[in-house]
Amino acid sequence: MDKKPFYSSMMFQLLAAMVLGALVGWQIQAHHASGLADAAKLFPTLFIHLIKMVVGVIIFCTLSTAIANMGEGKDMGRSLGSRFSFLKS
Repeated sequence: MDKKPFYSSMMFQLLAAMVLGALVGWQIQAHHASGLADAAKLFPTLFIHLIKMVVGVIIFCTLSTAIANMGEGKDMGRSLGSRFSFLKS
């Protein structure tokens, strides 16, 4: 039986990354590396801005694809009518 080493499991890698992240954060706080801490605050802000930027594009692509696949106008009216009646109730 071919057994994998313990460090190749996903659970071990996640736990090791969490411990390593906590140790690095503790060292940054302990040594008052304010310049590095200020630079690290940039990453969450950038991530939120990127998510906001992508959400609009995803919604537009989804709606335009749905409208393009409707076919005839009466199908679109029937579909929109059922959606509005669902939202109204």
